[in-house]
Amino acid sequence: MHTHLTFGENVIMLSDYMPGSKVDYGNGIALSINLANLEETTAIFNKLAENGNIRMPLEKQFWGSHYGEVLDSFGIRWMLICD
Repeated sequence: MHTHLTFGENVIMLSDYMPGSKVDYGNGIALSINLANLEETTAIFNKLAENGNIRMPLEKQFWGSHYGEVLDSFGIRWMLICD
């Protein structure tokens, strides 16, 4: 299941973990933020990565958007997208 929240020109999506997957502290949800500004996206990504773990660098993807994935210092998975 997931939810989709819009704030200004931005979007945050929240989802639970896949059925049958082992839930450890922090991996029970994934947060996805779709932002309109690359500078803001980069700043947020870098803040989340402090004392965390970059799973996928924030880079331009084949579909045209910038995308990156990071586990923050609390073990929460964040997916950042900038169109």
